[in-house]
Amino acid sequence: MSIKFIVTEGMCAACKETINLLKNLDAKLVFADRAYDTNEILSYIAR
Repeated sequence: MSIKFIVTEGMCAACKETINLLKNLDAKLVFADRAYDTNEILSYIAR
């Protein structure tokens, strides 16, 4: 199991870094709340 994280400014929307966190990750499932329910993120996960 590995853990990846990115430290951002307090006012930065976390969803803006989601794709960077998912890159090179070999996962079969991704769990996230609605804050990460953007077309860009969902398309990336689907690929």
